[in-house]
Amino acid sequence: MLLEIAVYVVSLLIWQLLHTLSSRRPQLFLLLSNMSTFERLSSSVQIEWHTRVVSNLHAPIAIMGGCWCCFVQDGQGFTSPTHAAFGNTLPRSVFLIVTSAYLTYDFGQCLKHRKILGDSLTLVHHLIIVVAFTTGVATGTGTFFMGCFLLNEVSTLFLNANFFLACNPQRRNGPLYRANGVALLVSFFLCRVVFNWYMAYHLLVHTWLPLSHLLEPGVTPMTTVVLCAVLSCLALLHCLLNMAWFMLLAKAVARKLTRVSKVE
Repeated sequence: MLLEIAVYVVSLLIWQLLHTLSSRRPQLFLLLSNMSTFERLSSSVQIEWHTRVVSNLHAPIAIMGGCWCCFVQDGQGFTSPTHAAFGNTLPRSVFLIVTSAYLTYDFGQCLKHRKILGDSLTLVHHLIIVVAFTTGVATGTGTFFMGCFLLNEVSTLFLNANFFLACNPQRRNGPLYRANGVALLVSFFLCRVVFNWYMAYHLLVHTWLPLSHLLEPGVTPMTTVVLCAVLSCLALLHCLLNMAWFMLLAKAVARKLTRVSKVE
């Protein structure tokens, strides 16, 4: 457990260090833009810019972790209910801890800049994931599903690209901006709605249902049963939050694409 704590602390410090580096040397992290464009941004947009830079650095790590957990290391999680529910490995734990540390950093930024970054859905989402991931790693419960959920971050790359493109007047209404908007909508729907609900279905039907005999009195400690129930509820809440996000995102993308078409 000391190793996991050390990874968490070091990861948290690294994410904060990257944020500080972006704030002091933004030219090192300019994406889809240039320094003159960045300097013309308002202070509030620059604050969001730095958090999205760190988000873009975290997303590939989370995607690699999701691929590792879902396809490379833990394919048996889809066929073995016991492994899916209670199996855990060190690489899986490390990926989950690194993401927990990132979300802790981002949660802090959301609270610090509440008027700019701290929308309620984001705060609730981060809190759910941090509580679930740290509890899962500490107890070795449900980490297979948590590792698979890391694939949600595929859509984050398109979400951040949408922000960076919108900050550049030369690209704001261009074909790349429109194409990225479509890619964002599709990736979010596939990775955060369809995939998440498939994993929730697998959690309930192909994991807990086959293991229902373990819920008999005297077979499994009540604390473990309660823990499994709480983590399952958090997973379902995570799915619902992403559905709400998708509906808001779909309206925003449709509105922006319509505005671009009118400009042309």
